[in-house]
Amino acid sequence: MKIAFGIVAVCGLAASAMAQNTGARLIDGNALYDVTSTGTAGTIPTTAEPTGTAAQVQANFRMTGAPATTGQDQLYANWWWYRVNGTSTREHGIRQTTGTAVKSSLGANHVAYQIDNGAGLLFTMNFTLTDQDGPSGNDAANIFMTVGVTNNTGAAADISLFNMADLFLFGGDAGDRLRTATVGADRSLLVSDSAAGAAANATMMFTGYGASGYGIGTFSGISGQMSDTSVDNFADTNVGAPVEPAAGADISAVMQFNLGVIPAGGTGYAAAAIAVHLNGTAQTIPTPGALALLGLGGLVATRRRR
Repeated sequence: MKIAFGIVAVCGLAASAMAQNTGARLIDGNALYDVTSTGTAGTIPTTAEPTGTAAQVQANFRMTGAPATTGQDQLYANWWWYRVNGTSTREHGIRQTTGTAVKSSLGANHVAYQIDNGAGLLFTMNFTLTDQDGPSGNDAANIFMTVGVTNNTGAAADISLFNMADLFLFGGDAGDRLRTATVGADRSLLVSDSAAGAAANATMMFTGYGASGYGIGTFSGISGQMSDTSVDNFADTNVGAPVEPAAGADISAVMQFNLGVIPAGGTGYAAAAIAVHLNGTAQTIPTPGALALLGLGGLVATRRRR
């Protein structure tokens, strides 16, 4: 998949920009998402790799609190990686290891970053949080994420992007299990929680829009592949994740996006979303506001015509 997407750098950072490596705390209604490396509104990932640790990719995703900061956490880790195929010997986290990231706060529920990897690739990242609570007060929320990668190396580059998440549904691993895995134009993983009480109805959906493949397994297994020193590809594989109605366990997943060859000066794009519904079936959505801001109206129209 290859999409010319130069508009991201313009629209995604249209607000007043700040040069800083700080993370962001997004809030919409009683939903909260932390863009951070530590699970709080601290810094974005900066430590050089390889590492093998979880500290650089931690995240919070809450939708039950009043205020939002008091809600139960549903996500332990979430971040993006990249690889230049034919050149890279491993996957690399999108890190600000030199200089400072350009951060733009675009409202309480939306933040954008521009991160230069120092080797000719410029990443524009957008995160948009949407509280999806229904009229009955059911707790649900969606985090929609996009990454545009502009190739400023001076030569064509074949690039893959990856979004990794540790699905910490209802605050723990014990009851989590895979309900369905959908393969098609988009990849979607639906995870349920088998714990007692309200958690029995909790679900989490992880979607890669136009993803080339997914991988699912334990946190140590998936994070280990993302942070090791070898090339890893994910071709719709499930390694060790229990499937309903089996007993629950630790579940992590990664979406892989093969963008294809991006010419010098060109931009490729990937989008993913994570949704949680604590009283029903979660549905990930690319929020209309985010799509309009990013200039993706044509993509939405194409999907609706299918």
